[in-house]
Amino acid sequence: MALIDLAYLFFLLLCSPLILVYLYNKELISFANFKSWLGFVDYPELDKPVVFFTVSFGEFRNIAGMAERASSCLVLSPDTELVAHLKKNWENLTRRVMLAPLDFSFAVGKMLDTVQPRKIVVSEVDLWPNLMLAAKKRYIPLFWLNVRLSNANRQLLRFFSLYRICLKNGNVYPKDELNQRFLNEAGIICRLPVNFKLLPGCVKVAHKEKLLIAGSTHFEDEKVLFAALREIRKQGFRVALAPRNVERCRQVLKDASNLGFTGKLLSSGENWYGDFLLIDRMGVLAEFYGRAQFAFVGGSFLNLGGHNILEPAQAGCRVIYGPFMRNFAIESELLERLRIGVKISDAAELISALESVVMPDWDGFDLAVYENMKKYQALEAEILRK
Repeated sequence: MALIDLAYLFFLLLCSPLILVYLYNKELISFANFKSWLGFVDYPELDKPVVFFTVSFGEFRNIAGMAERASSCLVLSPDTELVAHLKKNWENLTRRVMLAPLDFSFAVGKMLDTVQPRKIVVSEVDLWPNLMLAAKKRYIPLFWLNVRLSNANRQLLRFFSLYRICLKNGNVYPKDELNQRFLNEAGIICRLPVNFKLLPGCVKVAHKEKLLIAGSTHFEDEKVLFAALREIRKQGFRVALAPRNVERCRQVLKDASNLGFTGKLLSSGENWYGDFLLIDRMGVLAEFYGRAQFAFVGGSFLNLGGHNILEPAQAGCRVIYGPFMRNFAIESELLERLRIGVKISDAAELISALESVVMPDWDGFDLAVYENMKKYQALEAEILRK
């Protein structure tokens, strides 16, 4: 642990000017935040809670239902914006969501000794070495859920022994058979795959709006969308755009304006008089998926590996995505086989996909969700069992 702390300290000292500028720009410099990051905070009095660690809103959605059903739980995240959002919008968890301590041994140790969790759950594959080692020392069972290995993570497993040690000290549930194989090849013993993205989600709306929602987009995805936007509007579609990072909204408006398009911010009201509605609020994408006929999912026109294409499918959307779907290869194969998903390579194919009249096999999709749900229920029972 001491070596890890020294590595962290060296990194913080080396990058401190950049870190301080980032914290200042985000208005995160406060005494309360620093106390929380260092573990000097009054945690709520809970009876042997399950502690959930999550970094992003997407990761939180993986474990949200489980956390709400737990008799005693604490949700920790290092992201101040996510913590503020959850406290405001998830009433059942308001007093059980807190800022996570940084992964220094003294900070995570103080948290574990104060909270005394019966189990620790990490959503996806975020690396918290001191937390994992401290949990092992205190005989606290550790669960890694919905584990998905990117190319970078696979290289870490191959060359970074501490990464393998952390995973070997927990109960690892991969997202699918492909990731199970990657983990097994690295010497990690896995439990049965459970895909947390393939669970019952939004109720499908019978009468969908003629709406295309572009979700979790990056610059490269938006270039394709804007190249097709005039033709999409001619087809009578409304278009809503939700960038992966809300902070990019002003830049997206500027890029669109340079191309002759006008976007309206959702925060100013649901105004459809422009060429598209720009979603600049966290946590509302699922609502738009529920209303839309089609979803264009980003992260798939750059070598990023794609983003979650199952959420819009669960909401009854036909799903369109680009060629780079490495992280969701099995999911894209499922959706394409059921005629729910369409892989495209350019703006012309995006327009053609919106004109398609093939009938999706929603019954086949519901069966896949049901089979995965049975495995999830067994896993949840194991984690929440006292």
